[in-house]
Amino acid sequence: MKFTRAIAKSVNYIYNNKNETIELIKSGLQVDDEKATDVYDFIVSYKIYVSNLDMKNLNDEIKEVAESADKTSLPAEQFADQSFVNQLQKSLIV
Repeated sequence: MKFTRAIAKSVNYIYNNKNETIELIKSGLQVDDEKATDVYDFIVSYKIYVSNLDMKNLNDEIKEVAESADKTSLPAEQFADQSFVNQLQKSLIV
């Protein structure tokens, strides 16, 4: 959990501190403002985020698969544990 939290906080910092991140890119890669800004724009174009599962959608998918296999559907909660994501989201609140 510590490693994942550190990565999530780093990503959060990148998205919320553009100028500081560009300065870090400049010094780390030894490039000018324009190249550092291009690198930053490339990084943030990937839209990394932490999100919750859509349990209704997951339940619908499980039900569909179960029906196609002539099986009884089980609730999504038996397959998905949201507690890790919830804990990670709480740790990112600054």
